[in-house]
Amino acid sequence: MTTATRNGKLVRGINATAHVDGIGSALRLSWTMRTDRPWLALVAVPLAMNASGLTGHWWLWIPLTIGAAACSPAWRWTWVLSVQLGVVGTEWAYVGAVSLAMWPMHRTLVGIVWTAGVLTLAVVGAFNRRYQSLPERHIRL
Repeated sequence: MTTATRNGKLVRGINATAHVDGIGSALRLSWTMRTDRPWLALVAVPLAMNASGLTGHWWLWIPLTIGAAACSPAWRWTWVLSVQLGVVGTEWAYVGAVSLAMWPMHRTLVGIVWTAGVLTLAVVGAFNRRYQSLPERHIRL
């Protein structure tokens, strides 16, 4: 702190270095004390990536990835999963939109194939989760 007189009154102020140090420590504290928001990191961010990817605003993926990392302090690698979900979701939406545009007379068939693709991914993911969670799977002989 510095003190000076202005118009005969004592004025206290903060020098620039102390002010910057205070801001830096406040930012560090807020980054380390943030709460875990997995829904935002694993649902909202990939959906925003889908929207920005389909509209061609790929540069938005950088701040969205940083946002996913900020929303998940408990597991540091959640941002990678968010990016993977964004890539798969954007590709799935793009393939569906292009398929509907290429075959407008076969909407039902395109919808069935399009839905079957994502249901296959969901079933394989559920099977892998169940298989990996079996206790005998983790016993080493």
